[in-house]
Amino acid sequence: MMAIEEASTPIEYVTLGLVTDAAAALDRLMDATGLSRVDLVNRAIQVYEAIEVLRREVDGQMYVHGADGSIYRIDVYGAEGGWRATQV
Repeated sequence: MMAIEEASTPIEYVTLGLVTDAAAALDRLMDATGLSRVDLVNRAIQVYEAIEVLRREVDGQMYVHGADGSIYRIDVYGAEGGWRATQV
């Protein structure tokens, strides 16, 4: 008989409904990364928290600097979590 190990951290289960764009993005990410839905949702929540903390610290402006020297301003908006990247 195999022993079942307890998780080192408690697990909280949630049910969520995804809008069409988010569901499609999740499918694309699963294909691109090989990660499961659960892994991607867990990662997304942690990354979004980091983004929100940083965004508050820099007064709402986030930028991504490309290896080619390009700079994009990233805006996250709306209740459905849309985003836009604008080259600056």
